[in-house]
Amino acid sequence: MPVSVGEVQTHPFTFEMTVHDLVVADPDEPLLALERLYVDFELASLWRRAWTFRIVRLNGPFARAIIRPDGSLNLMDLVPDAPPQAEPEPLPGVHIEQLIVSRGQVNFADRSRRQQPEKVLAPIQFELSDFRTTPEGGDFTLSAASEAGERFDWKGRIAAQPVSSQGEFSIRGLKARSVWEFASEQLPFELAAGELDLAGTYDFRYDQATSLEASLPEITGTGLTLRETGHGEDRVVLPKLTVADTRLSWAQGTVDVDSVTVEGAQVDSWREPDGRFSIERLLAGMPADAAPAQETPAPAPEAVPPRRRHRRSKPRPMS
Repeated sequence: MPVSVGEVQTHPFTFEMTVHDLVVADPDEPLLALERLYVDFELASLWRRAWTFRIVRLNGPFARAIIRPDGSLNLMDLVPDAPPQAEPEPLPGVHIEQLIVSRGQVNFADRSRRQQPEKVLAPIQFELSDFRTTPEGGDFTLSAASEAGERFDWKGRIAAQPVSSQGEFSIRGLKARSVWEFASEQLPFELAAGELDLAGTYDFRYDQATSLEASLPEITGTGLTLRETGHGEDRVVLPKLTVADTRLSWAQGTVDVDSVTVEGAQVDSWREPDGRFSIERLLAGMPADAAPAQETPAPAPEAVPPRRRHRRSKPRPMS
């Protein structure tokens, strides 16, 4: 892939380097771009036995991430094929005192889904402090927003050896339509409008097996409307939906919910000719004009010529 760099400045006595206008194209559009990269390398790395950076700053990073129809991610094309190894090598010692990402932008599109959703996240702010490639890891904060006003905030601690992270997160103003576009294949109905707010804590670990435990004290939905997929009329309106005390366990494959509360629900439903209510079709993902399933009558027995049957006599009891 073609790579272009605008200007590189180095300071050999202070071990500082600045790179301007870095672009990786694929093949004509930018795949990755960076307005400015500043690195301050510490000479103390020579006796600390770890590559030490006082500060790493990225201004205006950009990434165009696309999931292709076959499910592959375009960014993986940048990762070279590594030769097979009997055992993975340990990570080199790295210490980053401060990593700052400002004014980042990610253009994401999923071509493998029916709706082919797209999302732009900008600006993205990320900070990582006192990070080491040891079990101690480092603290981080991440904030991002979408063009629709959705807000994502995440903070906690992350480690690379072994891979693990613990912290808390919040999502505010998440559009129900965005959820449906990314999960339309899994939902039997269409989410037409509304917003979701949620926050919680998590504990993620990966060491030969994936472990994820998450707790969400409250998930709130406002102005949610549901309709049959592909039809324009709303069938269910939920002014307010509250899901309390949700607990997720990846290892156990469970999702526990303490309670679900709905306020002021409006349901447009009627009785179908087959005796069922239309709301059943909505929740089952069946179109309104689908014909009810007809039971297939059993085939009539074929006529056979009469034949003489021999009756087997029962044995008599012995006296």
